[in-house]
Amino acid sequence: KNLNELSDFIFLAELLKSERSTEKLLNINGEARYLLISSTANYDDQNEIESYTVVLNDITEKKSLEENARRKEKLSAMGELASGVAHEIRNPINAIGMIAQRLQKEFSPDGGNDEFNSITNLLRTEVTRINKIIKQFLDYAKPLEVKQEEVDADEYFKQVYQLFEGQADKRRVTFTIHGYNPCTIKIDPELMKQALMNLVQNAFDAVGEEGRIGVLYKCEDNKLEIIVSDNGRGIPDAERGKIFDLYYTSRKDGTGIGLSITQKIIEQHGGTISCESAMNEGTKFKVVIPQ
Repeated sequence: KNLNELSDFIFLAELLKSERSTEKLLNINGEARYLLISSTANYDDQNEIESYTVVLNDITEKKSLEENARRKEKLSAMGELASGVAHEIRNPINAIGMIAQRLQKEFSPDGGNDEFNSITNLLRTEVTRINKIIKQFLDYAKPLEVKQEEVDADEYFKQVYQLFEGQADKRRVTFTIHGYNPCTIKIDPELMKQALMNLVQNAFDAVGEEGRIGVLYKCEDNKLEIIVSDNGRGIPDAERGKIFDLYYTSRKDGTGIGLSITQKIIEQHGGTISCESAMNEGTKFKVVIPQ
């Protein structure tokens, strides 16, 4: 690794004195890497410190696996909770909806008809809205049926590009998709398209006019790697650990479902998803699917 960019190793002096290990997130060659840094003092014949041995271990992959394991556990717990809650409240909600419908059809108030109709319509609308949320809960909790098949990667990503080409032109956003090498990939085409559309649409929502969005994909070492990046506003550090949580969103019109479903689809493919972001510098999602 080229460590020229590690000029911010000021903390190393303190580390040498304490002779302890520490984890540090650093930017190396434009990529965020987690390093486990440990130091050991070397003594001379007079028992004085002569030098230090510093060992740098790249634990990025280990941290990624741990994070994905935590997400998977949380995903399972949220799915079970969603299923239980949804079933418990669906019946009483449907009963309320039926009562509201009967009130409108079978009863007429002595006065205030407009207000009566307005209230019962509002009641039915809210019941419909709650039922929609319940359905989302149940869909989220239900295991996905992944039907993998072999598809040509270049042709597949060309279709993804065409889905967003019009939006890019309209908003004057530079949108590109590049593949490193021609290959055949094994995925569920529809589910993976849904996951990619969520990631790319999030990127469009994050950039302004004349922003830049890129999708890179490559097949190597028996895995498909997809990177979706943008130069948008970025994700605050405090929010980054929550972005895959069900119903968490930072947008007023957001549903908080897209990234949760995206993660679930990728998990069902046996893959992983990770996110790097910096405020006002952009965001990068990395998806790895074993082949």
